Amino acid sequence: MTDCPPTTYVRVNRAALRRNLQAVKGALDPTTRLCAVVKANAYGHGLVPTARLFAEQGCDVLGVAAVEEGLELRRAGLETPILVFHPPTDDEVSVAAQNHLTVTITQAEHIARLAEVQRERGVPVAYEVQVDVGLGRSGCVGNPEAFVAQAQEATGHPPSGIWGHIGDRLQVTGDRDGAVPHHLSPTTRHLAVLRERLRAAGEAPLFHVAASRLVCDCPALQWDMVRIGSLLYGAYPSYAQRRPFALSPALELRTRIVELRTIARGTRIGYGGEFRAARETRLATLPVGLYHGVGVIPESAVSIGTGAKRWLALWLGSRGGTFRPPLVRLGRSRAPIVGRISLNECTVDVTSVPEATLGAEVVVPARMTALNPAIPRVYIDDES
Repeated sequence: MTDCPPTTYVRVNRAALRRNLQAVKGALDPTTRLCAVVKANAYGHGLVPTARLFAEQGCDVLGVAAVEEGLELRRAGLETPILVFHPPTDDEVSVAAQNHLTVTITQAEHIARLAEVQRERGVPVAYEVQVDVGLGRSGCVGNPEAFVAQAQEATGHPPSGIWGHIGDRLQVTGDRDGAVPHHLSPTTRHLAVLRERLRAAGEAPLFHVAASRLVCDCPALQWDMVRIGSLLYGAYPSYAQRRPFALSPALELRTRIVELRTIARGTRIGYGGEFRAARETRLATLPVGLYHGVGVIPESAVSIGTGAKRWLALWLGSRGGTFRPPLVRLGRSRAPIVGRISLNECTVDVTSVPEATLGAEVVVPARMTALNPAIPRVYIDDES
């Protein structure tokens, strides 16, 4: 059987990833470690190739969401320290220990399981303690110092790190170098005090609360390590107040035009007939849709406001108009997606794009974290 190049693929620019990582590293204090977050298939860029690139570029730790992601990296031969963010199930603790993964614990049941596995294996299990600093979805609650002491007594060794994830939209004051948060949760302030006390006592677990947003807005919260995801992939967190890095987007979803047709004025397009052509229109069909990550929005973004926008889009579509449609790119031209995006197809109005020919390559907007892992990844080194 003879293979052929994929019609649809994700193009990943390794040079852009390297530039982004070095830009972030250059802004950190020399003593601050960098955890490169590669969860969710490295934000769509491909787990193993991306993690290997970040390790080669000098990241100190690789951050994954689940034990299985860490195992995939170990199977690929990566020896960089790996921190698993989600607390492990009972079965995963032993597997994580065997593969030198650092697990996260948040409650007493995790401590008991760690101690049990250590007794069975006769070797320490590396762990970090996550503290709920206000995000409300995970982390130990109450007195973090007491929880850490409980874990240390049960396991016989201290955690290698203590961390939290600050989810509030903190206001910051001061210039870029001296920016400090306008307010912190009581638990975060407690962690800061605990960190200073342990450092003064010569104990040195890594304390880290800063992810991409705080690295932009609050350099004072870099502490011992930062966990960086979106910045490495060329995207700022949507609510970052400062944009101190020159970032390079590293990923594009590409496909080819598989059908061209001209439709008459008034013709309806797609499921539900939500779009009606206001003029004679030249349409291109692309073999990508919801399955590929095109048109997928976060569930949390759905609101009365987005419902109103959708109603307006339907109203305009029924009259041949569009409401800020997604734009695909063909060379230097852009063209709107029209009609409802389906599972494996979408249609584009290319009436004003003469370079739209059968088989022409098109760049399609898609959320990088929603890109289907089954789509082939093609890696390039474009230094431009």
